Amino acid sequence: MLIFVEISKNLDIKIEIDGGVKDTNIKDNSYYVDEIIGVDGTNYGIGVYLNSQTLDGLSDEQRIETVRKHIKNLGGHPFTAFDNDGNEVKIKVAPKTKYQTEKGGWERANRHLTNFVLEDKKQESIILIDEIIYAAKFDKPEPAKHRHGWLDNNGKNDWDIWTTYIQDKENTIWEAKLQIANSANGEKILYDIHPIKEVGPGSTMPEKPTKN
Repeated sequence: MLIFVEISKNLDIKIEIDGGVKDTNIKDNSYYVDEIIGVDGTNYGIGVYLNSQTLDGLSDEQRIETVRKHIKNLGGHPFTAFDNDGNEVKIKVAPKTKYQTEKGGWERANRHLTNFVLEDKKQESIILIDEIIYAAKFDKPEPAKHRHGWLDNNGKNDWDIWTTYIQDKENTIWEAKLQIANSANGEKILYDIHPIKEVGPGSTMPEKPTKN
């Protein structure tokens, strides 16, 4: 069953292109949240169709800058996901707040969402980050591999791995892993979307419904 959802995003970015300006205001973007089905009939459950046009026509550098501004704008904002029992779970986008590493240095909590964004599918997923969170399903807990200060209670708290299936404009299905930290104050923080692995060809993306 197709679910058409539109969420207002308070983001207005203008990118210079060839001496002109492209307005990449994201708050009017719409998206699909629907079942992702492979051409072989495999049903991957509710996922996200990457139909945003926000990054279209931008250079590699402009795409990266747009993604970085998007994350900085949404840092600390909670979005709703649902656990395997159907209960609402609030997951916050990592803020720029720094945490102390186990080596004694300091790093921004959103570093992996702003600095490690060379992959096209990660960029497109970040632009639709609220959709990605909404469609995610809890996979498993994992012990902290390193200490991340307040972000994971100095490594004492397990991390959560959530999975979202996405389908791009070429109808290729991908499996995206959301790395969710359980912070010292009990909040769930989206730290990274990694890895994103190709699954296989998907069925044709459904046509976009008409907005009322």
